[in-house]
Amino acid sequence: MKFSELIGKKVICMSFAKEIGIVFNCTVDKKLKKVNQIIAVDKEEDEGYVDFKKVIIGNDVLFTTNSLADYTANGVPFPFRTPVYNTDGTLIGKIIDFEITGNAIDSLYLSNDLSLPSSEVVVASDEMIVVKGRRKIRIKQTSPKSKLSSIEESFNNVEYNSVDKDTKAKKETTKNEPVATIKMENSEQIVTPTITQNNEKEDNNPALRKLIAGYKFLLGRKVIKHIIAGGKMLIPRGKLIDVETVELARKYGKLVELTVSSVGEME
Repeated sequence: MKFSELIGKKVICMSFAKEIGIVFNCTVDKKLKKVNQIIAVDKEEDEGYVDFKKVIIGNDVLFTTNSLADYTANGVPFPFRTPVYNTDGTLIGKIIDFEITGNAIDSLYLSNDLSLPSSEVVVASDEMIVVKGRRKIRIKQTSPKSKLSSIEESFNNVEYNSVDKDTKAKKETTKNEPVATIKMENSEQIVTPTITQNNEKEDNNPALRKLIAGYKFLLGRKVIKHIIAGGKMLIPRGKLIDVETVELARKYGKLVELTVSSVGEME
């Protein structure tokens, strides 16, 4: 059946026993492979949509159990009168009709009495339709950015770009200075962790230097609960956080847990 045979027919809503509009188009997928909805216009000339799968086609009318207000547009309006080009750049006509079986579009009919299967469509828009020719073209697919599965993963994959040029320039003069002075609980012992413990290791490991720059706020904090990984103790409660602790937490995906499970001197 050609879709043009449906244009102008009344759409009757059986639930309300009344006419809800007149068919004038349909929505389709972007490759012109199937019909999604009937587009009808009511007496106030407002457009509405009816799921094509829920339409019964009669001799003179279309029946449905839904009103036009039950759906929003799903797909794009079929591009009647749109120019059709092949991939060789030749204009081969304008699209004027199409053949449907169920809700599948089988063939497209052009203004010059030419028909072609919908499988020939390469890409379609409301400005033009491109079909296969002798020349092959490839549609560039933009792959979506991978979503991080959790905040934990986001923390572990953060880009450490927080070190400015001044910080890098002063690194050699400040790497042995203490960043905090912390009093141990139930002890008079004073612990003064530094930014760079194992200086040689840090100097030879750019990734570790970035990690320290991004998480130096953790250095000198005290872990307030055991951090477990794989059923084994990873970082014990009471440990003062140093460079190795941060690296260990990063390695096992525990940076978020280390952050929320540690306190500073004034907390």
